[in-house]
Order: sequence, then structure tokens, then C-alpha cells
Amino acid sequence: MIVAIVQGIFSGELLVAFAPTLGRFLAGYILSALVGIGIGLLFGLNRTLREMFLPAAHFVRAIPGVALIPIVTLFFGLSEMQKVVILVLVCTWPILLSTVDGVRALDEAVIDTSRAYRIRRSDNLFTVVIPAAAPQIFAGLRVALAGALLVVVTVELIGSTSGIGFYLKLTQSRYEFDKFWAAVILLGLLGVVVNQIFVYIEKRALAWHRGMNESPL
Repeated sequence: MIVAIVQGIFSGELLVAFAPTLGRFLAGYILSALVGIGIGLLFGLNRTLREMFLPAAHFVRAIPGVALIPIVTLFFGLSEMQKVVILVLVCTWPILLSTVDGVRALDEAVIDTSRAYRIRRSDNLFTVVIPAAAPQIFAGLRVALAGALLVVVTVELIGSTSGIGFYLKLTQSRYEFDKFWAAVILLGLLGVVVNQIFVYIEKRALAWHRGMNESPL
């Protein structure tokens, strides 16, 4: 198994397989974060929009990601866009809903104070609302991260000519089980590395929050 991993890396076979998957993962996850946080802030701050569209968001979130593949494929075909769109449709909702919860949990006194001091809306958003909702936002980002890599590989297994999912399907069909398990192990290691990077960023971003919650004793 180790020999297969080393050979796959130095021959470039595994790197070629992982590169498209990593690119799709990053593109879809970053877009999910931008869309989820943006709409989540909008819903959290606007009660009318929240009451109109939040039930629909809960409904769509309950739909399994695999069920969306035929619908998205109908519009985008087996393209790169198809894979990114599916990832965004699956990963946006936990980020969006966590952001809404974070904004709604904001103390009304803080909002009233910012209004009393006539702080501009843009300043209020970036200096008050987003920092206060940041712990909840990161919670949603963590939930989305846990499933993002799985979604990408699943889509590649079903319909793709590149990526680690396609590589797994190909090696299995050829009975090259040493290469198959080498790819599985590296996929698991990639998940660990991505999670550690996220934990590092989260700790740096929320250092102020942990400091506030630490006991002075």
C-alpha cells in the first residue's frame, strides 16, 4: 500500500487525479461561503425576507445532495460548472442558516446603541454584526466543510472523466486495488489537512471570542 502511494505520487498519477478534485472543492466551498454568509446576513437583518424565504431554505436543505445531481446535470451537463453548482447547492444551506442564527442572537441593546450613535450601516455590519455572529458563522462553515469533499468525490464517481472520484472508479474497474486504497488513504489525509487548516483559521479569527469567555480565575 505504501509502495503504491509513493509510486503514485512520484509518477504524478495521484497528483493528476487529486488536482481537479481539490480545485472543484475550493471553488465550490468558497462560493458557498460567500453566498451563504451574504444571504444569511441579509435574512438575519431583514425580518420580512427571513419570514418569506427561510422556510424554503429549510426545505431545500433537507433534500439529499445526490438527488440534485440529475437536475443540475440537465442544465449544465457533465461540465466543471455542474460539479461546482452541486457543491454550492449542498454546502450553502448550513452556512446560511448558521449565519441567520448568529445575527438573530445579537443583543438588541447593541443594535440600539449603534443606532443611537448613528453608526453607518456598512460600519455597523463589519464592526458589530459580523464579529458578533462570527462563532455561529464558523460553526456553519465547519458543517459545510465536513460534507464538501464527500460531495465532490460523489459527483465525480457518478459522472466525470477526471478527479479522484473518477480515479477510484477506474482503478476499481481494473481491479487495481493497491492504487484504489492508496487513493482512499490520501483522500483521508487530505480531509485531515483541510480540517487542520480550518481549525487554525478559526482559532485565529475567534481568538477575541475565546478570550472573552475565559474565566479570569
